[in-house]
Order: sequence, then structure tokens, then C-alpha cells
Amino acid sequence: MKRKFLRSSNSLAFISLVKAGLWKKEARLSCYAPFDFVAVFNMAKEQTVLGLLMEGIDFWKKQDDYNPDLLPYRLLLKWIPLLHKTEQKNLQMNAFIERLFRFLEKNQIDAVLMKGQGIAQCYDNPLWRTCGDIDLMLDEDNYRKAKLSLAPMITSVVEESSYLLHYGMSLKGGFIVELHGTMRTRLSRKIDGFVDKIQTETLGSHKVRIWQNGQTGIPLPSPDEDVLFCFTHILHHLFIEGVGLRQICDWCRLLWTYRHDLDVSLLESRLRQMKILSEWKAFAALAVDWLGMEETAVPLYDGSRKWGKKASRLLSLIFETGNMGRKRDTGEGRGFIGRLIRLRLRTWDCIRFIPIFPIDAIRLWIGMVATAKKH
Repeated sequence: MKRKFLRSSNSLAFISLVKAGLWKKEARLSCYAPFDFVAVFNMAKEQTVLGLLMEGIDFWKKQDDYNPDLLPYRLLLKWIPLLHKTEQKNLQMNAFIERLFRFLEKNQIDAVLMKGQGIAQCYDNPLWRTCGDIDLMLDEDNYRKAKLSLAPMITSVVEESSYLLHYGMSLKGGFIVELHGTMRTRLSRKIDGFVDKIQTETLGSHKVRIWQNGQTGIPLPSPDEDVLFCFTHILHHLFIEGVGLRQICDWCRLLWTYRHDLDVSLLESRLRQMKILSEWKAFAALAVDWLGMEETAVPLYDGSRKWGKKASRLLSLIFETGNMGRKRDTGEGRGFIGRLIRLRLRTWDCIRFIPIFPIDAIRLWIGMVATAKKH
């Protein structure tokens, strides 16, 4: 892997600003000069963390290290309108989610909002987080009821996955809503079976927290369940197509916000049963060693050199593949040839993951091939 990239002045300046934005920590950019702020901006745009980086810049401006000559004025003229558009889209999406949940309640459909706007509330400035789709978790009955009830509002759909019970649709109003009858990962039957169990417990026992969005209370998973859903979703993208830095920052902010509420013993037990404790420890090291999160806020963090090296390899891979794997052809929509491309990618990724997760890389590759037959 090209870990040399992580030692470049541009990437170090970028990471320094990400840390400052996440935690309001000191950003000493002068030690990385000369660096190209346009390149730093492009990294932030690619990883969809423009708002987070601007928060880092705002904090940097308050420090004695601040040097206005490093930040081109013409770049700010480009950056600020993009943030304004992000704010407006977030406000529109929040209003749409409020209307959507009122509609679901009226039609007696129980759903829990996943990821996205719920996790955005864990940031100091939720409106500067780049928003994506609206993801709803439902049990099988509510999943089918939601499909039927929302049908008149649909403008386009994506192919439904019977294994994942996943149905994506564009609705009138311009937003994409994804119905998740399961939160499966396609990584292995063991992981998916355990995720199914947690989902059943969440929906059956109403283990939720509430986000007060306008005049409407929006159900979100309770913290113990949400950190696990968030993490398995990161692994899904990591092993199947590519994960973005924003998803990892989301996980960090979720852990930070509920650091005093998490049942660490329960978390460790679940990770061991799912056989993904090694992956958790590698990402925990990434959160602390690279993203500047406090050690005490990251459950099961192990500060040994072993996990630090794995974290560096992970971060390098994230930059190499691009946000959600956008720097490479994943073969989507290309039929049999596409399946061959995806098999080749997953096999190549398995080889590259072996230095990070020696046993799990092979085990998860076998699991992905097995579950792909159901997809």
C-alpha cells in the first residue's frame, strides 16, 4: 500500500484540519508548509468532509499558528457557496424527514431512521455535514407496508435485493429513500445472523433514542445498537467497495457523544461473537492515532504498535480507493462481466487486507462469495 501518501505535506495538513474540525484541537499547519491548499480542498471534497475541514480552518484562524497567506482567497470564494448549499440541503432534508415520518405514522408504519441525519446530530454543526440518502430500518411487515404506501410518491426505483430486503426509491421532493428490511452486510452468514438478531431486538423492544426534528420525534437506534450498526456498515463498504473518511468520522462522533452511555462489556461480547474484534481495534487505533480522538472515548482501544501499523494501512487504503470506492470500477450494472469485476476486486482487496487482518481477510472473502449467491 502507498503509505508514503500519508507522509506528504498535503495529506498531513488535511488530516490536521480534520482533527481540528472534529475535536476543536490545535492545528499546526505551519510545520507542513509548503503545501497546496487546493489539493487539501480536493481531498476534502472527495471524502465529503468540506464542512468538517472548514470548521478546522475556523479553529485554526484563532491560533497563533494561523497564516492567511497559506489559504488562497479565491479558494474561499469557491468553498463558502458549497457550504451554503450543504446547509440548505440539510434543512430541506430535515423538513422532508419530518413530513415522511408523519406520513409513516399516519399509515401505521413503524420505522427507525438509520445513519445520515441522525448521526449528523452528533456533530457540533450538523448542517455542515454532507448529507446523503434517507435510510429507514423496518421489520418485514412494515417494509412491505412502506413499499405500498410510498408507491404513489415514487419517481424512480433501483432493483430490489431479496436477500438484503433493500428497496431504494427517489420520491417526489427530490430525495432518495432506502428501505432496509435488514441491515445485513453480505460479509458472512455469522455477521448477518447477528445483525438480524440485534435488529429484531431493536424493533421489537423499541430500543430507540429520539431526535427532536422540528415538531416530530424521530426514532434512532439506541447508542449500544447504533455504534454496532454504524461499524458493520463501515466494514460492509470497506470489504465490498470502499469506505469514505466521512463514515469513519460519523462513527467517531457517535462514540464521542455517547461515550458515557455505552455498555463496553456488551459491545466486546458482540464483537467477539461476530468475530470482528480485530477490525474494531484497527479502526479504534485509526480514530486515536490519526483522527485525534481521546483514548478514553474509544472502547477497546489498544495503543500497541501493532494496531497503529494496521491503522496506517487502513487509512492509506481509504485514500487510495476514494470515498465509497469511487476511484475504481466496481462493475455495477454490467451483468456477468460486472460480477467478474467485483469478484476480482474483492479477491485483490483480500490480498491487501491480509497484512491487516490475516485470518479475517480470507474468512470474510469466503463469506462474501457465499452470500453474494443470495444477492
